[in-house]
Amino acid sequence: LAPEHFTEPATSALYDAWQIANRKSQNANGEVSALAEALRGLHAPINRFFVDVLVNAEDPAVRQARLALVQRIAALRLVPRPQSNRRRSPSRMRWRQPG
Repeated sequence: LAPEHFTEPATSALYDAWQIANRKSQNANGEVSALAEALRGLHAPINRFFVDVLVNAEDPAVRQARLALVQRIAALRLVPRPQSNRRRSPSRMRWRQPG
């Protein structure tokens, strides 16, 4: 990312919101609700960005910086909960025949 190219208020606001959402998603410990909360904070900044900013700017460096920001937002994901070292016992579920 090249935050030095985020000169418009909408772009810098989206970058700030992405940083917060990224930090929250990294600390979510596999909880979907925590990821949802992180993504919720991006809603308004994303809308403002696409209304106020032309992503495909004429300046290639600015265009690349904007596209990189959008790609980082698209790549936000839930970080899995760390696996414990314990071995899980196999399931003992038995299927019953109907009837």
